[in-house]
Amino acid sequence: MGSQSSGWFASFALEMYLARIILAYGKFMSPEEFGRLVRAERRQQKLRQGELAALAGVGNRFLSDLENGKPTVELGRALQVLGMLGLTMSVRPRDWRDVE
Repeated sequence: MGSQSSGWFASFALEMYLARIILAYGKFMSPEEFGRLVRAERRQQKLRQGELAALAGVGNRFLSDLENGKPTVELGRALQVLGMLGLTMSVRPRDWRDVE
């Protein structure tokens, strides 16, 4: 029984950790929300747009478009920016409570 309860606790601890990450960074369902998340993280890390663009290997205009929620930005380059900020993106099924 001891190993079962410790397995349950480890699973619970992981869920709580992931919930904190989701609450800290939030979910997004629009390019505008995604852009706000990227901008907030860049500012949190005290980076200027030009600095992050250079580090991520994208142009200043691309980063500006991304942060402003342009819906046609290239996904691969957006992922480069996330990676440079130390963020990852995940996809999960939508909960029925998420439907507006």
